[in-house]
Amino acid sequence: MHRSFMAVRPYLRQFFALYLGWIALFIVAKIAFMIFYHGLYAGCSFGDLCSALIHGLRLDLATAGYLSALPALFLIAQPWIQSTRAVGICVKVYLAVIIPVVVLILMADMALYGYWDFKLDITPLYYFVSSPKSAMASTSMWSVAGAVILWVALSYGLWRLFVRLLGLRRLRSAESGRLTSSCVMLFMAALLFIPIRGGFGVATINLSSAFFSNNMRLNHAAVNPVFSLLYSAMHQQNFDRMFRFMPEDEAAEIFAENLDAVPYTLADSLVNISRPDIYMIILESFSSHLMPSQGGIPVATSLDSIASTGLLFTNAYASSFRTDRAVTAILNGFPAQPNTSLMKYPEKTRHIPSLAASLADAGYVNHYYYGGDASFANMKSYLLNTGYTDIITQDDFPKSYRSAKWGVTDDKLFERALDDALARTDSVPEFTVIQTLSSHEPFDVPYVDPVYADSPQLNAFRFTDNALAAYINGLRDSERWKNALIVLVPDHFGCYPSVEDPMDVVMRHHIPIVMTGGALNRYGRIDTPVSQVDLPSTLLDAVGLDRSRYDFGRNMLNTEIPHFAYCSTPSYVALVDSTGVASLYNVENDRFVDSDGTSRSDSLLGAYVQSLYDRLSNL
Repeated sequence: MHRSFMAVRPYLRQFFALYLGWIALFIVAKIAFMIFYHGLYAGCSFGDLCSALIHGLRLDLATAGYLSALPALFLIAQPWIQSTRAVGICVKVYLAVIIPVVVLILMADMALYGYWDFKLDITPLYYFVSSPKSAMASTSMWSVAGAVILWVALSYGLWRLFVRLLGLRRLRSAESGRLTSSCVMLFMAALLFIPIRGGFGVATINLSSAFFSNNMRLNHAAVNPVFSLLYSAMHQQNFDRMFRFMPEDEAAEIFAENLDAVPYTLADSLVNISRPDIYMIILESFSSHLMPSQGGIPVATSLDSIASTGLLFTNAYASSFRTDRAVTAILNGFPAQPNTSLMKYPEKTRHIPSLAASLADAGYVNHYYYGGDASFANMKSYLLNTGYTDIITQDDFPKSYRSAKWGVTDDKLFERALDDALARTDSVPEFTVIQTLSSHEPFDVPYVDPVYADSPQLNAFRFTDNALAAYINGLRDSERWKNALIVLVPDHFGCYPSVEDPMDVVMRHHIPIVMTGGALNRYGRIDTPVSQVDLPSTLLDAVGLDRSRYDFGRNMLNTEIPHFAYCSTPSYVALVDSTGVASLYNVENDRFVDSDGTSRSDSLLGAYVQSLYDRLSNL
């Protein structure tokens, strides 16, 4: 018995050294995360911070279980392998592969959280795979170089530490007790399924297992980013099983009750001609907080001036937090999803309704202007799938114009779009989309406003605002103005100002939607709560075209129906109505906030999201 125990002991030591080593690494990483973002946790007590570590331990245990499973198999086989060198090499190679991956995930989570306010999921990987250059455009070369050096150093240091902890240089083949050793290690490997599953209960472990506080920052500190990424990667395709709040027939009935399927015609139409030229200008990261008339600071003063003489929707909300999810809301009336991006699936974007295609059926020709790389986030396939035929990107500009990390700066983009518009002399109606990019981090623009010289963010917004004004003025001074309906809409919630509460939906998603142009027939301010997904329905009603496929949106001018705006991020989905946030469902902990989920607003939100995912599954 004693001899068998002595034979098993080194294998047990290696097993626990590896498993506990991973747990220790995750705890240290969480402490480093809270130190790095100390400003966000300034109001938290020491007990709160310790609670984050304790409540996140279940996810740490589960992740350590995943990472220890393969080495556990090596330990089962090790007593029967005469060459201990072979076993040591296998373990070292495994660690040399997995440790850099884990370190990269931890570093990426720490770097991105400040921008996105949610824990790492599959989203950054999707952006990087589609276009590595564009994905890295927000960071400087020196930052990337420093991050790579730190990554290599940490990875190598941790590899050396794990090799030392496991005692791989002292491995010996078993002379006796082989069967006992293998059986014990098989039992230990089987035990890993307990933390991996999250215990013995009916429900398996998920992100909500780490949630314990009303302070979302503390919950996010508790979440293991490796687990978050793995969980996101493993839950990407089963759309018909996601967000099941009620029976299908009940969801369909509630959703149908809130449809705005009948075209709406005002006595005073939105436009004064039947086929205006429509210009959709998608403004990167703009928000209402940049406009004085909306209670913001005086940055987007040109946009504010345009709104004062046009039509301003004061209670509008962005559908999402990233451009690829926002564009499909704006141009297709398809709401953004909290845990995926429709643009990621070319086989699905072929089947969604498209404003470009609907207008093309009525004789419109279309143009899409974007100063960046169209391959980023599958944008090129999306544009082609949804009917755009004239796509102008950074490749259509001289290389000398690409003075920004993301591509061609907005002033050059607007100049090209204006020149092209003024050069057209035919009477064919035009649908033109201009997507800006200069007000995206790292806010690299060839302009310095003395007032905002100390704020690259606000300076970049000012730059785009000036470029927008030049474009609008150029159209106004031309013959094309009388036929122009111009729609100005931010793509997603802005990067200014930063918010203390990542669940503050109204603060984050509040955007202006502005209409102007000689063809506009309505002026003033409209305070109805509206969303980006309402734009296609509103525009198609205005020009008398069929919009029956755009059933998630509604005519923004229709006063005979209740209005609401749907918003989403990976952390939540929400409905905003005239009272504010009517319903909010926390995706991460699978709960309605401040509600038991049975209210009328909660039922509407549940039916809306469930119908959205049914549609996504069936595309």
